Amino acid sequence: MRRATTAHLDEARFAGGGGSSRDPRAHRAILDATAELLEEVGYERVTMDAIAKRADVGKPTLYRWWKNKAALCHEVMLLRAGTFTFVDSGELEVDLRAFVEQTVRFFSTPLVQAAWPGAVADLRADPEAWRQAYDSMTRPAADHLRTILGKAVARGECRAEVDPRTTFDAIVGTCMNQLNTPGRRPSRKARADALATLLLHGLTA
Repeated sequence: MRRATTAHLDEARFAGGGGSSRDPRAHRAILDATAELLEEVGYERVTMDAIAKRADVGKPTLYRWWKNKAALCHEVMLLRAGTFTFVDSGELEVDLRAFVEQTVRFFSTPLVQAAWPGAVADLRADPEAWRQAYDSMTRPAADHLRTILGKAVARGECRAEVDPRTTFDAIVGTCMNQLNTPGRRPSRKARADALATLLLHGLTA
């Protein structure tokens, strides 16, 4: 039986911000403005002043809800680049391919391509913000992959010595490397299929 759970985020309170309640309309306006500017000019050229002006809010509002530009852009990526649906079908190949396809899709969106490298670099300079960003997106995804592999081991589909963390690093690392690779690339589907097939050859019992 195929089951799926979707990762939901609370748009009113987000770990990357100051924790104060947010006006929903102003919040959406800020997220919209940030996403538009990221795709128009890129992360490095986006400023909090420009975001506030386009969203028609005061700049202090941004810093009341987010510690810095990196935290704001990270939230925008999570909320606007596509929701992850965690598939639990009872078959390793189905579950792994779904996980890989969604990860490749996330890193293939114009928004993530524009924001990810710069935002991650800035977040790493602030250990608290970096940990909050990790806990809000990376940890749930890594935990889900660990569950996929653990269940596959129990069913006899996956080798017991396979390390879930290394498998996760292989998937995300491949996607991040593609952000830095110039030139024309194969289609998203082709990249996801190739990566999943490669991993399955190494994972299966």
